[in-house]
Amino acid sequence: MDGAAGGRANLGFNADQCDESMPAFGHVNFHDKSVGVKANGTVLDAGFCSPDEFVENNGLIEICSFCFDGEYEVFFNYNSTNPAVPGGGTGLVCLRDDGEGGGNTLDNAFVYLYDGVYAGYFNGDTGWAGNIQGHDCG
Repeated sequence: MDGAAGGRANLGFNADQCDESMPAFGHVNFHDKSVGVKANGTVLDAGFCSPDEFVENNGLIEICSFCFDGEYEVFFNYNSTNPAVPGGGTGLVCLRDDGEGGGNTLDNAFVYLYDGVYAGYFNGDTGWAGNIQGHDCG
């Protein structure tokens, strides 16, 4: 994805939460080279956003607090891996993948670090070249 101030940013994640009675688990890795934001995180909550609450073929469906219908929403705690900016905080990723291959202009990825050492950091990219693999719960 594009960096917040030009250049490139890398986002990697693995998030799982099929049973709301159990904690979510997974990992988030983010590095925006254009502004020195570099962090690893642990997933706190994850789901696929819908205006309704029910289980469908994409796994757990939930009403989301920040992301839009048709997007995955992942909350996480993070720790900075940039030695010049020690500390941690909490963040959110919203993701949409409308299919394989290029030209999917509805694909998007948004990263918001809303507290901690990178508080206020926001980066969004539409038309990104990501690939999200959703799996059925079961």
